[in-house]
Amino acid sequence: MTYVFKKVVAGKELEVEYVVSSVTNEIKVVDMTWGGEFHRLNWMSKKCQEDLIWDLEQDLTDRACQTGEFDLDTFLDDTAAEYYEMKAELAYGV
Repeated sequence: MTYVFKKVVAGKELEVEYVVSSVTNEIKVVDMTWGGEFHRLNWMSKKCQEDLIWDLEQDLTDRACQTGEFDLDTFLDDTAAEYYEMKAELAYGV
């Protein structure tokens, strides 16, 4: 299973698809774009590579342990979010 991490770097969106290796148990970058253009991890300085891997580790931890901020509206598409909000309102008489 791959994950997608996004953040803005130098005014452009960095989008990284990553996976945890079953062999090494380390994060591997599958695909990356910066400002909509193809980009590679080895094109970055060592410091930037380390920072990105740290960001990816934090993202994975947030996903696995649900330690990050959770917002139902961003987790689900609009239709599903509205459905669950309606169910909650009916259940609690709101």
